[in-house]
Amino acid sequence: MTGRTPEPEFDVALSFAGEQRDYVRTLASELTKNGIRVFFDEDNEIALWGKNLAEELQRIYMTASNVVVMFVSDDYARKSWPIHERQSAIARAINERREYILPARFDNTMLPGLDPSLSYLPLENRPPAKLAENIMAKLVQLGGRVEPPQPALRAKDAGDVGRNVCRVIVLDDNGVPVESATVLLVASNGTANPAQS
Repeated sequence: MTGRTPEPEFDVALSFAGEQRDYVRTLASELTKNGIRVFFDEDNEIALWGKNLAEELQRIYMTASNVVVMFVSDDYARKSWPIHERQSAIARAINERREYILPARFDNTMLPGLDPSLSYLPLENRPPAKLAENIMAKLVQLGGRVEPPQPALRAKDAGDVGRNVCRVIVLDDNGVPVESATVLLVASNGTANPAQS
């Protein structure tokens, strides 16, 4: 048995004030679409249900995440839960020898306990999709791996009303459809059916 620490439950924990929830919700969606394991409170409502929030949020921001993205704003600086999350993340950051807190600024508020020389990303002209790209690039720099998003299957519209039909197009590395490609379809019960593209 080795002394390795277990892999964190979340790649990214998002710490923010409720006033910025719409921006952060969109960011969380973008990250999740790209296979990033995100702690965003709305998405974890059932998991948090009935737990002692002070203890559980401390665990998430101190030990259960690979990085914490902290959304700096005046609202964030003065609200109780963001203060608790920030204190938990700072406690972890003291022992890390890498970037653990990734601050992003809605305004120029200074946060107590956070090193004023820490590099921040400004959010003024950075939409959530761009910040998602930035976060994924940082995760890769820190030794993580970002899997490409899995393609979604759509039911074919015309001519197949009432039938369970999906059209699958296989593309080569240049984005050109591959003629007569064989695709193996596997159902959730483990049965398989090869189909012609």
